[in-house]
Amino acid sequence: MNRHRKLSIPFPNTLFQVSRCLGLPCRVITNYNSAHDTDHNLSIELYYNSMGESLSRSEDSIWNFHCWNESWYLRSDLGNFYSGWQVWDSTPQEKSDGLYQLGPTSQRAVKEGEVDMKFDTPFVFAEVNADVIIFIEQNNGRVTKGPTRENYVGQLICTKAVGQKALKDISLDYKYQEGSSKEREIYSKARRKIRGAQFEALMSTPPAPQVTGKITVSGTPTVGEDINVTLTLTNMTSDNKAVTVNLSAAAIVYNNIVRRPILNNSEAVQLGPNEEKGVPLQIKYSQYDKQLTSDKMIHITAVYKVENMAETFVETNIVLLNPPLQIKALKTAILDSPMVVEVTFMNPLSTPVTGCVFKAEGSGLTKDVVEKNMGQLEPGQKTSVKIEFIPYMVGEKELLVILTCDKFKDIKGHLSINVQSSSRRLRACCV
Repeated sequence: MNRHRKLSIPFPNTLFQVSRCLGLPCRVITNYNSAHDTDHNLSIELYYNSMGESLSRSEDSIWNFHCWNESWYLRSDLGNFYSGWQVWDSTPQEKSDGLYQLGPTSQRAVKEGEVDMKFDTPFVFAEVNADVIIFIEQNNGRVTKGPTRENYVGQLICTKAVGQKALKDISLDYKYQEGSSKEREIYSKARRKIRGAQFEALMSTPPAPQVTGKITVSGTPTVGEDINVTLTLTNMTSDNKAVTVNLSAAAIVYNNIVRRPILNNSEAVQLGPNEEKGVPLQIKYSQYDKQLTSDKMIHITAVYKVENMAETFVETNIVLLNPPLQIKALKTAILDSPMVVEVTFMNPLSTPVTGCVFKAEGSGLTKDVVEKNMGQLEPGQKTSVKIEFIPYMVGEKELLVILTCDKFKDIKGHLSINVQSSSRRLRACCV
């Protein structure tokens, strides 16, 4: 908490600890593909040009995840039906009544689409269930409406399971089954409560495309390796189709904002009646190495146009994995006795990595961060370091090890360590 205070960064876990210290039932919630709806219309409008490059036409965004808190209490202002878990956010994204604050928002009100209930219910509803609407700007400046993605936002809403190291999926506490008629009914209900003429116009559905597209990624993309992507086009008609394809890749950060472009590629594809054809795209490590951000995310878009038809858009995000750290305990952990773990890492790149530093810490295990400087690792070189510490608390503890260097930022590894009391060791020696 001292570190959070010094950095002026409030986190949900800090609020969680403080709330429980005060006797408030509290838990931390994580929402994956969390919408940030700045104009409060329950939809996220995203704009792209005909090459698939993102345009700054809207303040809306979708974060790869966002965390908030829930506390359990009565809502006498709303009635017992809306009591129970209430949402509040230690890292609010928008101002409410002139201040950066959010909540308390009834979780039940969010699920039932009661966006006219206090407090900030429209924003939380959008975070978990907004529709995503794509707009494409033509070369002549004309903007056309592309596809609407109804099931992209709020793909997983979860919290820690009670009494075990596992997540609990609570998505159905915030919304009805994604894609069900009930979920669509609630979305329409919420939309009607805050509808406007402009918003209703956005909801018009474009005709079904004559050619559909889907982007797939081969294998498990890892930093240092080439990435292989395929756009699969399917002709849904019994006629021949000429298709122009523009593929784009860009490095993005956690809120899907583009930081640096990586590549653009254009192709002409001929499709026979009902034919399916793949358009491959390879992104070499040398192309994305210097473009990648610390979030290790790449946004792939494809804008394809059938002759005499409007352009269609598909996209996907790639989160690259870091090469792994291998951590193993070299002895049994005993309270107040020296403990040693071994950490192993291999440089997978064809170039050296420099400035390699291992850092280890864990509550009940280390009182300070333990650092080991390893300097430079040659291509393919494997290194092992021994990290020593003296556990000061009994029980199941978690050791976190982080490796940083010039090519990799924050490669993390975890090891669960069961610290035994010294009295158990003494009894074992006497048997």
